Amino acid sequence: MTKGNALVIDDDCLVRATLQLFLEMDGWAVTAASNGKRAMAILEGHAFDVIVTDLMMPEMEGIETIREIRKACIQTPILAISGGFAARNSPAGSGVIDFLRMSRELGASGTLTKPFTSSEFIGKINEILK
Repeated sequence: MTKGNALVIDDDCLVRATLQLFLEMDGWAVTAASNGKRAMAILEGHAFDVIVTDLMMPEMEGIETIREIRKACIQTPILAISGGFAARNSPAGSGVIDFLRMSRELGASGTLTKPFTSSEFIGKINEILK
């Protein structure tokens, strides 16, 4: 018996496979997508109990993906993850944009900074599902 269905969105195939393994070891059925554009196509025909998305990806990055998921009125909990570039200078040079904070403002249920352990990841999944 599975805990539920998870959608993992990450452009890095090694990270995607690792997240899938973490979730499967915890009893989840996992579908994976390499970017937000592919994830949106998957979401058209499937329901998920949790969505995990990286923020920095080609074609459709995570911030846009979260915005599109919420715009489609999909209320599935979303965990946004990002690596070392969680903050960078804005194009106008007017300060720092915190992409993890921005993802929460756009509808992510929780955030996690890479790198993280399996237990930290599963713990955050359990936290956003409460």
